[in-house]
Amino acid sequence: MNDIEKKIEELKSEFFGKLEALRKEAEAQKKQEEPKPWKPEVGEKYFVAVEDGADVVQYCEDSIDEFNIRFGNCFRTKERAEQVARKIRLLLRLEQLHDMLCPDYVPDFGSGEATYCLYYDYSSSHWAAEGWYDCNCRVNGPYFDTLENAEKAAEILNKEKR
Repeated sequence: MNDIEKKIEELKSEFFGKLEALRKEAEAQKKQEEPKPWKPEVGEKYFVAVEDGADVVQYCEDSIDEFNIRFGNCFRTKERAEQVARKIRLLLRLEQLHDMLCPDYVPDFGSGEATYCLYYDYSSSHWAAEGWYDCNCRVNGPYFDTLENAEKAAEILNKEKR
């Protein structure tokens, strides 16, 4: 092997080494990217949460499909869509109870006044009310103006689940 051939081999080796390093760096950056919601391929089936469970839809890139995806109502399985439908129905029922018991109430966080919300106690399998004072965290659900109203909402939910 002459000098030129040796230099070519050295350059090839150096080039492939740098190429491999760049490939590894690109893979590492890919792993650090924000996760994106799943989106079906054209012709692929997906499921949407609906009032009574889940419906199956075939993705065809129309405006309804794009709305479902933007709205977050696009799931790989029927079971997951049904699970989400149950959660949505529960949240709507909680909001309805809020509007029935304290329709004009909007919590004033940081005022020192208590706000009341519901939680489900899995150990005793029932709904209960809890008061929060100057809490910097928010519960994903409605707040009630008094402990009595929150307890009344919990009582209604406990009766409904029987």
